[in-house]
Amino acid sequence: TAGAITNNKGEMKIEVTNRCLHGRCRFCSPLFRPTVREAEPKEFLEQLDLHLDHYLGNGGRRILLTGGGEPIDAPEKLFGALELIKRKKVGVGVELELLTVFTNGVNILNKVALNASETYLDVLLRLGVRDINLSMHGGTMEERTHISGKYMGRIDVDQLIPEMVNRGVRVMTRSVLAEGGIDSDDLVAALEEVIR
Repeated sequence: TAGAITNNKGEMKIEVTNRCLHGRCRFCSPLFRPTVREAEPKEFLEQLDLHLDHYLGNGGRRILLTGGGEPIDAPEKLFGALELIKRKKVGVGVELELLTVFTNGVNILNKVALNASETYLDVLLRLGVRDINLSMHGGTMEERTHISGKYMGRIDVDQLIPEMVNRGVRVMTRSVLAEGGIDSDDLVAALEEVIR
């Protein structure tokens, strides 16, 4: 369920949300991601508070913010979690080896609110995120649109990835290899083109 917190092999995986407002990935249907009750922000952050104390107190240093949906589509929970993590790190006096957010990238360069000066990327950086796992299902805009829908198809990875890298973010891409979708050779070629 969204809001679930697991600790596997020294990593704390925080499932922020099941909501995904813009992704229409062909491989991610309601059959694979059923509707579940999702913790409200207050409940989510209270549970995370307890788990963080235990995790950090027992030597945990790798935190992944992910979910069955898009974490940026639940900003109150995502930013609340990152603020809590930042506060807990200072309280325990530790640095993390990894603090990463999994995202489809649709809104990451958008302003967090209509009159805001900060983008989602600005806030993530301010709250300590230095690693982003970016969904990239297709080597071209046409392929991404075919596989993941029009919003994800519009992402200009030639702009997005260099923008994040120039801001000090380590970017990892992830893709689902599926029949009728992207294949590994296409993905490697597309990524090589972006990083040139």
